[in-house]
Amino acid sequence: DSINGRNPQGSLMLADTVFYGFTFSGGSHDKGVLFTWNPASNQFAKKYDFDSAFGANPVGKLTPYNNGKFYAMTMNGGSTNNGIIYEWNPATNVASKKYDFNNLNGIHPMGYLSMYNNRFYGITNGGGIHQAALQYPAGVIFEYNPVTNVFTKKKDLAFVAFGGRSGSSSYSSLVLRGNVFWGTTGFGSGGLF
Repeated sequence: DSINGRNPQGSLMLADTVFYGFTFSGGSHDKGVLFTWNPASNQFAKKYDFDSAFGANPVGKLTPYNNGKFYAMTMNGGSTNNGIIYEWNPATNVASKKYDFNNLNGIHPMGYLSMYNNRFYGITNGGGIHQAALQYPAGVIFEYNPVTNVFTKKKDLAFVAFGGRSGSSSYSSLVLRGNVFWGTTGFGSGGLF
């Protein structure tokens, strides 16, 4: 509902015996909530209300890290209203913004953070050098190190105008198989990469 969150997006994440998830809207600021649900007791608890300044419209799912905290992204909000990476501590119920997306380094992430070698990897729906140059939907693939709090753009996605097996505007997440990430794009010539 409007108080506890509405329009859930993404996936539930199971930790111990409790599910964690988001809603895209609703809550105190109508920008979404983070919640827990215990299936054994059927207990629902709203844990965090998102807002425009922190980050709005959470997407994907929470990804646990070995420090006992969870990491995820919002599609909007933050200092540029293009989404953020944030950390949430379930022990203290404190959320901390870690990175504000911007046009050059990607905007509007829509999936979840995938982990490889203690770093997170993700993809954005827009932004990057090709969108800035040609105003086509584009996006970037990025790496985020939670220990050093360093964000690194790994690849600018390109619209079909740049030729080759390329693509842009991902609506999903990167999936790790072996030592290779796989993903999909919504536009361009690639589709699956």
